[in-house]
Amino acid sequence: MTLTARPDSYFSERGKWFLRTHDGIMGPFHDRDEAEMAVRYFRRYLKWPNVAQLHQFMDAATPATRRAM
Repeated sequence: MTLTARPDSYFSERGKWFLRTHDGIMGPFHDRDEAEMAVRYFRRYLKWPNVAQLHQFMDAATPATRRAM
């Protein structure tokens, strides 16, 4: 799967966030931060996380490591 994560790839609809990729739309996510972290998870593990995996990944990331990911 090819992943685009340009700033204009993220969008909000009816209070939920989504990510537009070459293969379709990923989401919904609670907020943009969650969508961005899903992309970081994907880049690290080469698969999309389920909700539990994403939240565990987010909990482990400090603000400094989130920017560096």
